[in-house]
Amino acid sequence: ISLNVRYSGSKGISYKMNLSFRYSFNQYRYLTLEPMFGYNFKQKQFYFNAPLRITYNPKRNGYAQVTWGNNRISNSTVLDQINHEHGDALSFDEPDADQFIDNYVELKNNIMLFDWFDVETRLIYHKRTPVNEEVMTKYDKPTQYRSFAPAIELKFRPWFDRGPVITVDYERSIKNVLQSNLQYERWEFDAQWKKKIVGLRRS
Repeated sequence: ISLNVRYSGSKGISYKMNLSFRYSFNQYRYLTLEPMFGYNFKQKQFYFNAPLRITYNPKRNGYAQVTWGNNRISNSTVLDQINHEHGDALSFDEPDADQFIDNYVELKNNIMLFDWFDVETRLIYHKRTPVNEEVMTKYDKPTQYRSFAPAIELKFRPWFDRGPVITVDYERSIKNVLQSNLQYERWEFDAQWKKKIVGLRRS
């Protein structure tokens, strides 16, 4: 169990608590639950994230995981649409007009097919609710934004642990699945190289 208290000028005081549980079926299969709970006093917002994972092939980094959680996000896209349609009628100073509560559920599976190649597949569902619903109602915008998206991530280690890790991630939402009313497509490319530096010693 760990507890952290944080302060920022924009978000104020918040605390976060992390828990960790593990149950082993045998040496090759085990279940882990690592929930996080938090509260922000300025936003009066309760946060949580609860990933439940079953590892079925540790040697090949094989696991399946379901995660349920929420978050608070900022997005000015809807404000831009309102101002475009109504001639800059909405001020960006409107309280929390660009703030949304994001509740989500994610299912994913990962497996290392080769020593240099991992494949992760995901299904993720978001329900985003505006903090200031009155603004959305006033300008005839939805008070819930939902998205359902399958995704795949490919992770390459062509030089194993002696070189960079290259990641390709693709995600695309599908409308009208579980009341989804958002459609988007996302590509991400990333390369990282973590190299250990030998510690300095003084004799």
